[in-house]
Amino acid sequence: MNVVETPHTSAIAKPYKGPESYQVEDFDFFFGRDAETDQIIARVLANRLTLLHAQSGAGKTSLLNARVIPGLEKRGWNAYRILPQNDPIESIRAATFQYILPHPSAELMALERAWTALIPGKQDVALKMLLLAYDNLEIRDPLRRGLVAQVKTAGPEKPSNDPIACDPYFNRLLRACIEVDTFGEHLGALQQAAHGGAGSLINITEGMYVSDLRRVLLDPLFLSSYNKLVNELKVPGRDLRVFFEHLVETYGRRRTRFGLILVLDQFEEIFTRFIDPGVTAVDYLSELPDWRLRWEFFDQLETLYGEKPAFDEQNGDGDLSRTLPIRYVISMRDEYIAQLDPLRRFANQLEDSFYHLKLLDKDQATSAIKEPARIFGYTYEADCFERIIQQLTKEDRYVEPAHLQLVCDKLWNEKGHELATTGDKDEQQVRVIKENVFRDLGETKGILKSFFTDFLTGLDQASMRETLEILEPLVTANGTRNIIERDRLINVPLHDGRRRRELLDSLVNHTIVRTEPRLGGYFVEITHEFLITPILDAINTALNKDSEYKGYRLALRTLERLYGSNLAGNTPPLSQQEFYTLHRHRAAIRWDAWSYELMLRCAIAYGAMADILLEYWKAFEKAFATLPAMSVDSAIDKALRQEPTLLSLAELRFVDNEKESHHRLRKDQTEVVWRSALSWSTNDERDVIEYWTKRMNSYD
Repeated sequence: MNVVETPHTSAIAKPYKGPESYQVEDFDFFFGRDAETDQIIARVLANRLTLLHAQSGAGKTSLLNARVIPGLEKRGWNAYRILPQNDPIESIRAATFQYILPHPSAELMALERAWTALIPGKQDVALKMLLLAYDNLEIRDPLRRGLVAQVKTAGPEKPSNDPIACDPYFNRLLRACIEVDTFGEHLGALQQAAHGGAGSLINITEGMYVSDLRRVLLDPLFLSSYNKLVNELKVPGRDLRVFFEHLVETYGRRRTRFGLILVLDQFEEIFTRFIDPGVTAVDYLSELPDWRLRWEFFDQLETLYGEKPAFDEQNGDGDLSRTLPIRYVISMRDEYIAQLDPLRRFANQLEDSFYHLKLLDKDQATSAIKEPARIFGYTYEADCFERIIQQLTKEDRYVEPAHLQLVCDKLWNEKGHELATTGDKDEQQVRVIKENVFRDLGETKGILKSFFTDFLTGLDQASMRETLEILEPLVTANGTRNIIERDRLINVPLHDGRRRRELLDSLVNHTIVRTEPRLGGYFVEITHEFLITPILDAINTALNKDSEYKGYRLALRTLERLYGSNLAGNTPPLSQQEFYTLHRHRAAIRWDAWSYELMLRCAIAYGAMADILLEYWKAFEKAFATLPAMSVDSAIDKALRQEPTLLSLAELRFVDNEKESHHRLRKDQTEVVWRSALSWSTNDERDVIEYWTKRMNSYD
């Protein structure tokens, strides 16, 4: 058995998450959402399908991870989060295996990790004592979080040398989300399911010694049972209904209470990534997942959700008389709700199960700021706290959780950590972050500005410059926020659209910009006015002060304006300075046949060195070979409608190569090809000129 080493558990604990989402192990530090947690859980328990929606930055994922999922687990449900990734159907199957049937090596790893960290010398103690030792850890002790973090080990559907992260049942036992008898029931179900109910049931109790539990997890017969069950559950095909029916029949019926809650998070990706780009798609869109998977997913979800009978565990005789014990939580951003028609066709109660998560109110923000600090033994001076709340509040009522986390995390790093780790732990005087600390950091504007500059610092130079170029049009000439259509920021000629999309997504994830539906499309804007000044400062420093790069940007803009235009004519569309500037920065440009042809023509016109000519000639030849098919007649007829009447170099090469079509060309068509050959053929291609001259003479 190959057990992969887990992350070290002595990582520094801290009260705030900054830009990161909360995880299930962060339960102790998540405050301000008690009412929403209770309401969402009640809605999930009352409905087969619940829709959680909110604007970007409201903290949906954090709320699900840190409160909703643990709360559902404590109520006996198996709730786990699923992301669409590149195949939502396979993502559901994989997440189910990882959560419901984690490999025994994961259980062993979690057990060994806790035993080593909590029991001196790894003395053999009862399981109850190990759990008590964990419960006695201070909330702020980094071990408390580290011992329930995910482990990486062999996956049920992957080879042992390809580890995956999972949340073993022993972690849930430490977090008090399940009881010891539930853990034992799971292990017993694995054994019985693999042997058709034969054999003795594994008896796991609080009085069981850790060494005995370890022996169970290491027992070759138990490992064999696990592998046999997993292999049995790997049903062929992609039918989710068959997969879950088989899971309920072979494993779930052996649990006293077995119910699943599929938490489908970031559901908007179903509509943003699984799209048909159409015939006008740019290159990068071909790398997106197949759009057909979206419709296959909804068809599978409809069948899974539907009223087709499943095993009735009360009858126990194979009478299939009820729906599967599965509930669904869909979490997504507000702006994509209108696209849920595929769900509405089979989930009739969808409109009644909406839950809109709002931003924090002032009281909730107060709890989210003060309670984590209290756990770590410090607080905020009254004036300091009032200024924080005042500056974070929008419309005198709402606070964005993402901005709150950034400000508080910065104050923790600047002073809170020092207060929490120095001084007499027993002293009565409360340690406070004073107003001057907040003021010296530039208050909220300064902290969030540093957040932006820190974000840029984490990028390489090329990514930083491209990111700033994405942000540049989002600021008006008057220094206010502008609104730009998302596609205009991504699909820029001669740029890597896929890379720009990734950078824009990163800006959204870091709450620097947001995307919203407006006027029938999706538009992007900067999230807050305070970001405009640092953005403009960064643009001025990184893009405009470097004269060489500034010249390159101007030349590239000229090239972008020309993009796709007719290249016929003897006057180069680029100046000599623009040509050589673009040549020096050619590695940063996403070239195609048109742009290579333009550069080749300019190289010829300006007498560029032979190596430059050869470089663009070879590049053009390679790009031309990938052009879509055209007809000789269509290429020449297009040229006849243009002024001057010339083929482009790409079209000339194509027509010249299609010799079997030459005999049927009219005189006016042949003249177009002949004049194009005279204009664009190089000295090395005298044979081309001679050939088309003879063709012209043949009409006399």
